[in-house]
Amino acid sequence: MRRHRAMRWVIGGIPGAGKTTVGRLLADRFPRSVFIEGDLLQGWIVGGNVWPGQAPADESSRQIELNMRNHALLARSYGEAGFITIVDYVIVTRADLERYRAGLVGLDVYLVVLHPGARVVIEREAAREKSRRHREKHGRTIGEHFAHLERPLVAELGGLGLWLDTADLTPAATVELILAGRDRARLDDHST
Repeated sequence: MRRHRAMRWVIGGIPGAGKTTVGRLLADRFPRSVFIEGDLLQGWIVGGNVWPGQAPADESSRQIELNMRNHALLARSYGEAGFITIVDYVIVTRADLERYRAGLVGLDVYLVVLHPGARVVIEREAAREKSRRHREKHGRTIGEHFAHLERPLVAELGGLGLWLDTADLTPAATVELILAGRDRARLDDHST
């Protein structure tokens, strides 16, 4: 008898693309689901927290890798308990995606990349309180700070999973497209 394999969704895109909003709405569509917010886990580090893009760069990278490993551990654990898991995080390279795949080996993984474009992200981010605080502290909004990640995102992950141009989509419409495109979102064992 074949055991049902629960879905593990990974919602990627550059900061400000709408990953958290869409991920939460997607989780609401399933009767048993868990939403794992990547930035929230980063915030669990109290002493010595070095956010992505901050110095020292080697410690920031180490914490990003730790965060991604913990996302996968949580997704696996909740999945084994019968929950569909949705993780949102900035995934820009194939190496980033492989970190998730390594932690979820043998499981069904669905990749969705939200791609409204850097210009749209910068415009959206300018209105967010979190981004205004970022500008006060660092001299630019979150969208301005991380817009450069669009180029490697497209170069490295283009063609993998389900890509959605969300520039003119509401979060609810985006979720409908994700559910309708779940077959394209599913990564097979040889897709990276």
